[in-house]
Amino acid sequence: MRWYKTVQKSVYKTPQEMILDFAGSDYVGNDRIIFNIGHNKYRLIVSFDYDRDAGFIKFIGTHKEYDKIDAKTVAYKKFTQ
Repeated sequence: MRWYKTVQKSVYKTPQEMILDFAGSDYVGNDRIIFNIGHNKYRLIVSFDYDRDAGFIKFIGTHKEYDKIDAKTVAYKKFTQ
């Protein structure tokens, strides 16, 4: 919730501005930032369009799941049962 509330009320023009608000986050290129959530138990990867002030979630998962993907190219997929 802290991540969501901070991003919702802010306007970022560069990845560096966003990283200043989120210690421990990493810019990986392709306008993507990796955020550590829950004391690094989970990872969130978001691609940002700074001109439109929009973010697109590309991945949410455990650290173990994150180790199996490429952060620069992963795309959100809807999982069904």
